[in-house]
Amino acid sequence: MRSRVFGLVTVGIGCWPIGTLLAGLIAEVLSPAGALLALGLAGLVGNGLLTHRTMCCSSRR
Repeated sequence: MRSRVFGLVTVGIGCWPIGTLLAGLIAEVLSPAGALLALGLAGLVGNGLLTHRTMCCSSRR
């Protein structure tokens, strides 16, 4: 189970060498389940910010 979560966290971060180190750090600090939750929330926030930025830029034209 732990190796599967570690793999998912690594894929979520991307960038193989750096992603592996960050995944290990996040999983150790937050626990594997906490790391998945943190990455999921960060992804949602990032997508929301990009969407907001796109909508603002397209309305200015």
